[in-house]
Amino acid sequence: KLGDVESGVLQLRRSEKDFIARKDLKYLDKFQKTRQSINADIAFLGERFEGLGLNTSDLSRLANVISDYDKGFQKLVNAQQEIGLHPKDGLYGKLRSAVHNVETLLEGADHKLLSDMLQLRRNEKDFMLRLDDKYWNRWNDNAQSFVSNVEDSDLDGSTKSQVIENIGVYQASFGDLVNAQRALGYSAEQGILGEMRAAVHQVDTVLANLLSTSKEAVADHMNVVQTSAYTLFIIVLAVSIGFALFMSRSILSGITRLNETMNLVAETKDLSILVDATNK
Repeated sequence: KLGDVESGVLQLRRSEKDFIARKDLKYLDKFQKTRQSINADIAFLGERFEGLGLNTSDLSRLANVISDYDKGFQKLVNAQQEIGLHPKDGLYGKLRSAVHNVETLLEGADHKLLSDMLQLRRNEKDFMLRLDDKYWNRWNDNAQSFVSNVEDSDLDGSTKSQVIENIGVYQASFGDLVNAQRALGYSAEQGILGEMRAAVHQVDTVLANLLSTSKEAVADHMNVVQTSAYTLFIIVLAVSIGFALFMSRSILSGITRLNETMNLVAETKDLSILVDATNK
């Protein structure tokens, strides 16, 4: 069962990595099912450990850190759902809609405004690919230049207002995405991802201690069993040897008396002599 727990923990990490890579909620279901199986295995091991008189503190700690890992993963999933599981979902979808509105308003606009818009999209894509705040800062700088260029353009007043308003929505949506991604973590050591890495490290540490303790307990138990077996063997051997010696002496004693009686009968010719047969 301890091996099942170890393989179960590996399966949890596989489901976690698959979700981060594919953003598919089916991996959350797999994670939860594996976690339930691990909980059942830990409960079974707890009963066995208690039956053998072993310390169950490491098992309790393992259950707690796996619970923390589960909470961290659920937090990660919730954060990713807020950001979006695909380009049209969550903050991704909101951002996409804002961009589409601006691009629609700029159809037929001069080259300068289109170029500015492409630069904003480039900053946005660079942030999503590299997860670095410098691209968000560049976006803001370029957005200010874009608004200035819109105000100086030949667009009519109504279109200018709509473009500037939608750029504000674009900025707010992108800012929400940046904040959500920052909370999730730009790397495995930051944000929610960093919390999960710490939980995983705790799981690995406790599991390693538990495996070591279990191996020592099994070795001690085997030593006790072997010692008991050797002791029992020696006792049985000693009893067997004693019984064999007793039987041998009894048989030899009877044969000796029979031989002596036969010799006496041969010497005296007295057939009335009886053989003592009290010991057989």
